[in-house]
Amino acid sequence: MENLQKSWWLVLLRGALAVIFGILAFATPELMLASLVLVFGVYAAVSGFFLLFGGFTLPDSDDKIFSIFEGLFLILLGFLFIFLPGLSVMASILYISVYAIISGLFQFYYSVKMKDSKRNEWFGILNAVISILFGIALLADMITGAEVLVMVLGLYSIFFGVMAIATSFKIKNLNK
Repeated sequence: MENLQKSWWLVLLRGALAVIFGILAFATPELMLASLVLVFGVYAAVSGFFLLFGGFTLPDSDDKIFSIFEGLFLILLGFLFIFLPGLSVMASILYISVYAIISGLFQFYYSVKMKDSKRNEWFGILNAVISILFGIALLADMITGAEVLVMVLGLYSIFFGVMAIATSFKIKNLNK
């Protein structure tokens, strides 16, 4: 408990950085999107190199083969995000939008099917409709959709940051 109190400022700092990130996401969504794509590309490529290295150093097993294939896949994915960021973002948005539409359709089906069980199936139907509309909206304008996703991430970041800042002061004042 005492160690936690001594490091309260780290929680405060993390919260402040999250709020700053969130504000930047709203102020410059295009720049933030480009930055996130580049960071993800570097992360995927580096992670892939570690998996590849691990795969070659593992003794012969199924894990070795999977580690090598996963490593190669992540290296390829990372390089695509680094060297073809526009295509990578569009492919990611296409995947997210199709996933949202298909999962919404399945949820709609299961919610209507639950109607006979006298439950509150309208929650599921509403969620399904929102998911389908979200997917269609992303497909309609992928660039704006990508920027909106960055802003949603920014909103989450601001919320997380404010909560972390509040928590840091609670930690600081424990047992006082």
